[in-house]
Amino acid sequence: MYIHQRIDDQLVKCQTGIQHLPVEILEHVLSHLPHPADLLALALTNRALGDLILNSHLYWHSISVPSQNHALLNQLCANRRISGLVKRLVVTDTWTTTGRGYRLCSDCGHGVSWDAQLEFSFHGVVENPVEIDYALWAKCALGLAGLRTLVLHVRDVGRWKTFLDIVRRTSALQSIAMQQYLGFMYRFRAHAKEAISVLDDIPEVEEFDWYSALSQSTDLFRALTSLLLRLAPTLRSLKLNISQEDTSSTSLWHLRFPQLQSCQVLNVHGSIHIGTFLAAHPGLERFHFHTSSGLQFDFPEEALTNARDVDLRYYGYPELFIRLVQHLPDGRRRPLESLAVCAQALGRRYGEKDALSAFCAELKEVKTLRTLTWIDLSNGISGSRYLVPVASACPGVEEVVFAWNLPAGNALTIIADALSLLPNLTRVRCPASSLVPYELTTQAEVLGRVCRRLERVNDCVRDGEGWRVRKEARAFWERVTL
Repeated sequence: MYIHQRIDDQLVKCQTGIQHLPVEILEHVLSHLPHPADLLALALTNRALGDLILNSHLYWHSISVPSQNHALLNQLCANRRISGLVKRLVVTDTWTTTGRGYRLCSDCGHGVSWDAQLEFSFHGVVENPVEIDYALWAKCALGLAGLRTLVLHVRDVGRWKTFLDIVRRTSALQSIAMQQYLGFMYRFRAHAKEAISVLDDIPEVEEFDWYSALSQSTDLFRALTSLLLRLAPTLRSLKLNISQEDTSSTSLWHLRFPQLQSCQVLNVHGSIHIGTFLAAHPGLERFHFHTSSGLQFDFPEEALTNARDVDLRYYGYPELFIRLVQHLPDGRRRPLESLAVCAQALGRRYGEKDALSAFCAELKEVKTLRTLTWIDLSNGISGSRYLVPVASACPGVEEVVFAWNLPAGNALTIIADALSLLPNLTRVRCPASSLVPYELTTQAEVLGRVCRRLERVNDCVRDGEGWRVRKEARAFWERVTL
């Protein structure tokens, strides 16, 4: 009996502790952890697991690669084990023309320092630009068996057709983002229809993102619509940038996505079918719609019943904003956690009432709001005054996002008075601007005097009684002002 007891104890000891598994089995288990946070949590439980995860799996899980980085590409091609660990890949083209515009400021693995490249940028010259080796990228794709998320931020998606075709056959992609960079002021237009057609055979895509100037009459728009029709059964997240004139019939808005939870459609000039699209997708939790201020569309009462994040940018009419915060037909309210509001819309009349008063009266009953996005097309005193009653109606807000850069002078003082009405405010964000650190610090000090719990204004963080600028990571793309 004693011998049997010792054998049982040894078996239990061998079976407890994932670190005792064979390396091959452990590698297979780790390959199925989808998020870096899960890998990090597991790495912190055991030193042996930490060494394995931190030095290999976590290091290669999500990588961002300039398309000209031949050194890293050769490493991925030479070591299939490393390339198989990549779950999320972001590829970005450098902008190598000699004119004005955007320029990539990074080493790219070729021994050119950041300061040297920035100096080249200011003089409008890049010496010996490294060309993209599309054949090397195609070879690299053969080893990306574990890839789940792909982001292509490139100048010409069509040149990546072979790469996409190989990735389609070797991996199980779940998320695809293709952001075709058109150059400064859209001066560079490339064709991507052939690359889009390659994606037709990728099964079960859950996220699709296309960012490029489109027109409904183009073959590319029709190719994208056809692709979305095929992806419809599994698609959960959709983001499109559409540049088109007002159309009475748009095939995109007639598509149905039964699993869709997030939809972001940017740069829309007009369509009468947007309300119908929203009514057909009651499961939407996130809806961002950026359009011109003159566009109106019907908003059914039953639309966006589960919405948590709504951003209607540049929408110049108050009816939609008021309906978003009103009761649903069944008496519930939408579980809004993030809402964007246009100041100019609240300055209009709402029937016989003042739109601002009607909106704030309903907003007071929304207890779930935590993020408020403020859109002020004037960026001046007139629009800033509307923020005071809005902030008073949602005291639970913890973050305020400004669609434009913070104003200066009296307008900034009015904004500070409005934000002081938010006792839980900890963070203020606005688009990256050309402000020098001193100007950003000054703005943070003005807001910080009246918002005692405020911890961060963009890259400026509270440091004791003062403020300082802290860059968490160097920007991948740098705007060059000549």
